[in-house]
Amino acid sequence: MAVATLRDVAECARVSLTTVSYVLNNKGAISESTRRRVLHAIREVGYTRRGPFGRTLAYIGEGSFVGTLKQAAAEYGFEIHHVSGAGYVPDCTGDSAYAYSGTIVYGGLWSRSALEEIVSRGPTILLGASFPSVRSDEIWIDNAGAVYTAVEHLVSMGHVHVGLINGPIETVTTAEKRVGFERALRDLPGVVGTCVNASGFTTSAGYEAIRRLFSKQPHITAVISGDVPLTHGILEFCRSEGIAVGSALSLISIRDERSLEQSEPPITVLPIPALEISREAISHLVTRINNPKLPGRRLLIRPEMIHRQSVQPAPKV
Repeated sequence: MAVATLRDVAECARVSLTTVSYVLNNKGAISESTRRRVLHAIREVGYTRRGPFGRTLAYIGEGSFVGTLKQAAAEYGFEIHHVSGAGYVPDCTGDSAYAYSGTIVYGGLWSRSALEEIVSRGPTILLGASFPSVRSDEIWIDNAGAVYTAVEHLVSMGHVHVGLINGPIETVTTAEKRVGFERALRDLPGVVGTCVNASGFTTSAGYEAIRRLFSKQPHITAVISGDVPLTHGILEFCRSEGIAVGSALSLISIRDERSLEQSEPPITVLPIPALEISREAISHLVTRINNPKLPGRRLLIRPEMIHRQSVQPAPKV
């Protein structure tokens, strides 16, 4: 069977070879409809794009992004190989039998030395981490903007005493969320805000953090949770203390998962747009594969709130 070529893609999509190249390399002013037509043609003719050392990208991180990254990578003719384990460094140099064209790393708890080692092996995209001295692209949600939006919404519902249960103080994403919280407190007059850092991203850490928050600010009527495990801890605390989420305490979670939608009441969330982030990650990585000397870039995507029953007007005093 003949191997599909760029010309086959161009003929199938009824566009020029230049247009196909622009779509693959994320260059030029290409309309969304044309981009989708070219990507559909790539799948239709079975074109496989080969990077410098193959057509496979390494993904290091939890499994929540695997599905959307595979979908996005397929649109560019690449495959995703999910690897895991602290200290694992994929080979993008072409020296091993199974080398990668580039790497996507998820998570904000990596050490600088580990990331520097990964980046030294080849083109790299970071999701949820930020290291200005590391030559890579960084793509994630706008954590500061998300928390700001959450505070703004709670204030619009009449809440004055607002808390933030944040992640461990040493992580970059935790610092970003605190920036958004403090900015909202400055911009929105009359709001009293308290931030408590959890010891980790676990249910038990969330439970302990919300307990400390109420000991500091017993008049809290609304809480923003920095991540899903912390949200579960908050819900456990409220159940144990007889605090009715929604009516007595409004709750917004940064990030989402099915359990929060199925909770009683369902939890209002600012979810991570996984497919949008995955597409941006693959697009940026393909550009970096073709232009490895580009300076690092950072893209923040603002999540849109999903309104559910866990946020209600502030209780009347």
